[in-house]
Amino acid sequence: MFTWKEIAIYAVFILVIGFITIPGCTQTEAQNKAQAAATMDMSAEDIEYVMAELDRRAAADCVITQTSYGYVCKELKSGKIFKLKVKKAAAVNPNLAAN
Repeated sequence: MFTWKEIAIYAVFILVIGFITIPGCTQTEAQNKAQAAATMDMSAEDIEYVMAELDRRAAADCVITQTSYGYVCKELKSGKIFKLKVKKAAAVNPNLAAN
């Protein structure tokens, strides 16, 4: 079996690794959220429209991607795709007009 000294050394090792890796993980997650918010500009009207359409179509949890014609929602579990056309999506983010 292990001695108390070995158990203490392993515990300290695990705590040190945890303290080193956790801040890096949270920083990356925060950067990803900031990048996602910066790349997809949705007006309050677009958010209301998209949410209402997804509720109406009974869409489950999905990932929303902005396109030149509006938005695409891909369900996480089934992979089902919902296309939502919004007239001013390209005007909100002019970089999408080229797509």
